[in-house]
Amino acid sequence: MNMHAFSRAFIPFVLVSATTLSLTGCGGGTPAEVPRAVTGSTNLTGLWRVVSKVGTTTQRTAATFVDNGATVTMNDCGFGYRNYALKRTGGVLEGYYFDLADIVVVNNDTMTYDYNTINRDFAKMDKDALYDMGNFSLSSASFPTVNATSDVCVGFTDSGSVEGLILSTRVNGEMLRITINLTNSLRTGSFAIEPFGNAPATVTLDGASLQTRIGTDSAAVLQGTLTITKRGAVWVEGTVTGLLDDEVTNVNLSFKAETP
Repeated sequence: MNMHAFSRAFIPFVLVSATTLSLTGCGGGTPAEVPRAVTGSTNLTGLWRVVSKVGTTTQRTAATFVDNGATVTMNDCGFGYRNYALKRTGGVLEGYYFDLADIVVVNNDTMTYDYNTINRDFAKMDKDALYDMGNFSLSSASFPTVNATSDVCVGFTDSGSVEGLILSTRVNGEMLRITINLTNSLRTGSFAIEPFGNAPATVTLDGASLQTRIGTDSAAVLQGTLTITKRGAVWVEGTVTGLLDDEVTNVNLSFKAETP
């Protein structure tokens, strides 16, 4: 499959206390390898983990909810930071994902969604409705450096043969997303990158923020190296160096990501 088409199609629906794992805390020390979770919330407001089962693939991403009583505002990072104005009727939220089915509120920390073969479990990670899931820096001689130190959302996918990490942020309101895929698992080591399936790793970039930097909203690393320096139960750290498929733009990426 053409890697640009894959990048656009492969949008995932694709964790330590909230106070100690602020983004500043993430950068300043060694985070604990414990998934974030909270209980006993008085409303739905917060950062939520979204775990989807689609065929044999598990897709994990995040969303924020702001509880206004009869209405709930949802921002879905896995769908390009799409906003939803949800209506609460009894124990369900109406208006999500083309309104094909309702989100069922089990309690203020747990929700579910089922439609046909799509099953999603929502679990609250933090009572603050903030994407504070790590940091990354993308630099090049061809465009200004992106230092994403807040508003960082992370996704994770596992198909059994490939694991993927998706790093997203917004720059001046425009999305920038970086997708890193590695055969077998996201394990420590250094791996060759290319977009044609002849190397273990692929790295793609997309989003309107990329358009303003290199003149296209989708690009792949044509050749380069992915180095994963840490892979824990929650945290993944590493770097990417490479040449984009315009054969002109060199990019450097460093990241510390909290998998949802």
